[in-house]
Amino acid sequence: MSLRHFYNSQLSLSALFPADATELTSQQHESAIAEIQQFRGGVYLRDGAIPAEALDESGRHQSDADYSSYHLLIRTSSQQVCACLRIHWHGLSGDYESLDCQQYFARMSPGVARTYAQAAREFITLRDYDPLALSEVGGWAGSEAFRSTRVASTLPPAAWALCGLLGHCRAISFATDRHSSAAILRQMGGFELTCGGQPLPEFFDPFYGCRLHLLGFDSRYASPRYTEMIEAIKAYLAPLLPQTVSDQGGAASYVQAANQSNQCSLKFIN
Repeated sequence: MSLRHFYNSQLSLSALFPADATELTSQQHESAIAEIQQFRGGVYLRDGAIPAEALDESGRHQSDADYSSYHLLIRTSSQQVCACLRIHWHGLSGDYESLDCQQYFARMSPGVARTYAQAAREFITLRDYDPLALSEVGGWAGSEAFRSTRVASTLPPAAWALCGLLGHCRAISFATDRHSSAAILRQMGGFELTCGGQPLPEFFDPFYGCRLHLLGFDSRYASPRYTEMIEAIKAYLAPLLPQTVSDQGGAASYVQAANQSNQCSLKFIN
């Protein structure tokens, strides 16, 4: 499959690996993280999703998770970021205490927080009978010019693809109703977490000023309509992963197919 259906010569998919997996120098990695944080901060601020005080003096929307995460980016022909998404890979040893999303529970009433925390724990315990790595998806942002295009909804399939190459995972994420973000993720294969089989109470986050949904994902399963695209992105990314990363998951089976194909129009920047 050619990815030209989703991209054109003016856009390219790029990725940044965690600090302990990248081939970049520490200074280069820090610079790349700063670029992502400044882009994300600018988008969130203009969108009214965060107050100005949520950014540092250089306009960065900082998160400690950024440095140990995988970042998927879409860039323009001038190499400017126009969309981004973060995957914080906790691995097989990931547990409730490692979750970044606990910060959201702190902004809930005590009863609601306990319900959401229990839902997260129930989701994590699925590995007791079906072992799978744990990850969190977040930091999704897109510039205003691309929100009404296919580009806006391309990063979730790319995340599914990368997670597959890393060996698959169950992922958890808070998603907003803004710009149909939660709806897009549900359409991809995401699902609302429950507590004891019951729906979670609604949560309006006073910090982000919107309703948030706690969603779960299993990267082994996605809506059939996205399968072809996910597989195409896997084939593109596989031979470009650093050896330390590709050895962890299922990248090898995609290398030969990718080497035989000349159809991919995406660029990849390590």
